[in-house]
Amino acid sequence: MSAKGEGPYAAYGEIQQIVQNYLMKHPHFNCVFVTSDEKDFIDHMQRILDFIPVIFTEKKEYAKGELPAFRTDLVGGDPYLKSEEALIDCLLLSRVIVPSRQVTPKT
Repeated sequence: MSAKGEGPYAAYGEIQQIVQNYLMKHPHFNCVFVTSDEKDFIDHMQRILDFIPVIFTEKKEYAKGELPAFRTDLVGGDPYLKSEEALIDCLLLSRVIVPSRQVTPKT
């Protein structure tokens, strides 16, 4: 279940299968960029994609359980830092060759 204000939840296994299938069809890719406010998701992607480098940005402000990082009123943290981390990910994603809408599972 997604928190209010977030997109629909996609299971790790679903995303894993989509990424692995995409990489099998497009073997010329030499890395994967992953962004999330869930450290567990990034760790999972690194484990299962051990055959290709997984690029991600380190964050100081991660989600806490089912509480999304952007909900400063619930999880605390520095709103400026959260915004900066999100902006950096947006700028990096804007340079990605494959738009995420091509690998997002249908809901």
